[in-house]
Amino acid sequence: MRQDINVLHHLGIVSRNLQATISQYERIGFFFTPLTIPRIPLQAGGTPEPIGAGNRCAISRNNYLEVLAVIDAGRWASITREQRGPFDLDEPLSRYEGLHVLHLGTDEIDHVRGRLQRSGLHPSNIRAFQRMVDTPDGPRMMRAQCVSFPHGANPEALLQIAQHETPELVLQPRYMQHPNGAISITGVIVCVQEPAEVAKKYGIYTNQPVRRCSASHVVQLGQ
Repeated sequence: MRQDINVLHHLGIVSRNLQATISQYERIGFFFTPLTIPRIPLQAGGTPEPIGAGNRCAISRNNYLEVLAVIDAGRWASITREQRGPFDLDEPLSRYEGLHVLHLGTDEIDHVRGRLQRSGLHPSNIRAFQRMVDTPDGPRMMRAQCVSFPHGANPEALLQIAQHETPELVLQPRYMQHPNGAISITGVIVCVQEPAEVAKKYGIYTNQPVRRCSASHVVQLGQ
């Protein structure tokens, strides 16, 4: 199981006003990391660089809830939607402000990408992701790798497959002390018009069986 998708890596709320959304979630008992600036390569093989978005995260035992928004409008506008790729926030915000990001986690992203290719799902090349995070020893660069899918393949979510390279920099115990007692994200509900078809797709993504549960279709991950 460690070679395949085994966890909800993180969920993300796309906001028009980062601080207003953080304040709302703080009122219901979540504790957030300081602001960080995501960096992605804007061309194949390029060095990851900021795109004008920022995030803060509510860290839990094995995953986290992210709140992200555009914080540098000029920089954001200078980058095309094609360059942003699966990190584009404009399209989901045109639908609604709220939960959009769904990243499934693995410890072996090369293995998962190869399996998805053999299934005919056309995953992207593995893409680097970075952001500087605060640690007790000072700022350090968090690193991860991501795989996405062709535009339009997953209209229900900003879906990617992700693997931590530096999980110790992200899942810091000092940020897990939520006043509301939350310790982990254990599930997510995806609302769609054709649940059976979408569940079948997620079964292929995760390499897990799909279980019918009343009107829902459940894909159970390892964690």
